[in-house]
This record gives sequence, structure tokens and C-alpha cells, in this order.
Amino acid sequence: MAGLTGSKPSASYKSLLRVDDSTNGIDGTLEVVTDGEGTESPLKISSSAVIGTPLYAYFGCSSSASLPLVANRHYAVAFSTMIFSSAAISFGNGGNPADTLDLSSINQSDDLVTYLWYIPDDITIDNVYVWAGSSAATGDSLTYHLMSYIIDTSDDADGGGGDLSSGAVIADHTGTVDSDGYEATIYKSLTVQSANIDAGRVGIFTMAGDDTNYDVALNVTVKYHLR
Repeated sequence: MAGLTGSKPSASYKSLLRVDDSTNGIDGTLEVVTDGEGTESPLKISSSAVIGTPLYAYFGCSSSASLPLVANRHYAVAFSTMIFSSAAISFGNGGNPADTLDLSSINQSDDLVTYLWYIPDDITIDNVYVWAGSSAATGDSLTYHLMSYIIDTSDDADGGGGDLSSGAVIADHTGTVDSDGYEATIYKSLTVQSANIDAGRVGIFTMAGDDTNYDVALNVTVKYHLR
């Protein structure tokens, strides 16, 4: 590339990158990067951070999944609402979902893959938004978690591939989301507890209900950016 050598400012200013603060330049406040004529880029920078265009991942299930099957158990929700599983996977009935999963104990590898969000790059979670609807007039209370896990990537006949370990709560709603039944949807923005997820881990979204008076449909949007 020839660069700007020999170019007059009037001919080259459009190729320069700048921030909107023309007095202070880059400081501690995130500013949108624009070109010389003010066209915005998908990048924001400050003296301590760089943030690109936000990205989105989706989890979801219809009420035909019949979740929750048992009260007070954390059930995985399918990654992408276009994927459906033939069987539910439970992550226990503790205060948070279990931090490990041994596939050899449940023999459900075909089901697990429909719940996995494989994350090939380091990312930071910005927000998690959940819409819930119920299939009956009687409502229950719901608890949500976005978890991340180390996943065993073995691909040999000795087994172990897909086992989950070192679970961490990324975002949750640790109280309950009260639903009055099928006459209204319920919206919730989760609290981010540990925003960073390292490359090679997987994300799993879970939902638990304090009873089984109705089947839940969920629509989950995860907003994140690369780091």
C-alpha cells in the first residue's frame, strides 16, 4: 500500500480514522471510530478497551419440549430455536446447575449436541435476554442460568468426548420469574456474573421451575463481543 505519503490532506482525509472527541482524542470513554468524513465503523475504542460490533447467540424451546419435567431441576435449553432434542438433559437440583456432566452416566450424546454452544474465540458476554411463555393458565416460578464449561474434545473410541467440567455461572436470575400462566409473556434481563468465556469452552442455558403446572416456551438472546 502506498499510504498517505505525498497526499494532500484535502485528498486523503477520508482515509484517516478518528474518534468523535476532537479535543481529547482517545481517553477512558468508549468512542465510535469514524473515517475522516464521519462514516461510523463497527468499532469503539478507549484508552483501555476495544469493542467491536456486538454478536448474538440464541437458545430456545417450544412448549412441546414439555419442560420442566420435574420440579426444581435445571434443564438444558436447545441452542438455536431451530434445533430440537428428543430427550431432556438435567443438570441437577442444586442452587446452580451442576458444574460437571459425565456422558457415560446418561448415554445421551445425541441429545447433548443440540444444547451446546461451542465458542471458538475468547468472548465477553454483554447481556442475556429471556422471553418465556406457558401452555396453561396456572403459573410456576422459573430460574435461569447461562453456564460455561470445559468440554472434552476427545474423538477416539476410548470415550470421554463431550464430558463437561469446570462449570461456571456466566449469567443468571437467581430469584424466580413468576408467571401467571398463558395470558402473558414474561421478560427478564439476566445479571451477568462472570462476563468472559475463554475459547474452546461451551455455553449451556438452563431453566428450572418450582413446579410442573405448565410447559414452558423460551426465547433467549445472548449479546456478546470478541475480546
